[in-house]
Amino acid sequence: MAKSKNRIAQEMYGEDFENLYGGQKAAVTRAYDRKATATKKTVSRPAKKEGFVEVGYGRPGNNGIKSGFIAEGATHEKALSQIGIYLNMSKEGIMAKKVSGISTGTVVKVNETVKEGLYMICPGIDSSL
Repeated sequence: MAKSKNRIAQEMYGEDFENLYGGQKAAVTRAYDRKATATKKTVSRPAKKEGFVEVGYGRPGNNGIKSGFIAEGATHEKALSQIGIYLNMSKEGIMAKKVSGISTGTVVKVNETVKEGLYMICPGIDSSL
């Protein structure tokens, strides 16, 4: 846990933080900020699960991306169903956005195998079987 500014001021100058001059207060604040950032934990992505791929789907114009871990070998149709996204096949289709091995903008068919990455659901694209 980071020390309070008053304790750091006592250690550095032997006075309370409120009694210090501008430059001294700045030095105490910098020391406090360094110690506070050193104690913060870094957030990391969850480890990749064996037999699963992380996939995300989003609709341009709608905020947010729904993502989840899908079993390897699953189709886009099953992945969308598992994540909870409805795809209107007569009006919408799937396009690759950030997928390894597939260039951005490539139309993906619903019955193709899911690869790890990010996909867009766009109007006016034919992703039917």
